[in-house]
Amino acid sequence: ICGPVGIDENLLEQRIHVFPNPASESVTIQSEEHIISVELHDISGRQLMCANVNANATQLKVATLPAGCYLVRIHFENHIESQQLIIE
Repeated sequence: ICGPVGIDENLLEQRIHVFPNPASESVTIQSEEHIISVELHDISGRQLMCANVNANATQLKVATLPAGCYLVRIHFENHIESQQLIIE
């Protein structure tokens, strides 16, 4: 079972939307801020995907990944935020 990642979920819901969560085929990442890039990490911290975005939204295809808990790291111009993602 996935646990908290030390992030204020209410704050993230206002600025970052990662959906659907849980996901099975693809996941959409949207933000009010301009996203520079997005990374997907497994629970051991290994980077599995990295995408340059340069927009306010992107989509990651996750159908080939095994079910489990992952961490999405969203890079903005002046900061990085993370959100938990469950893949079924």
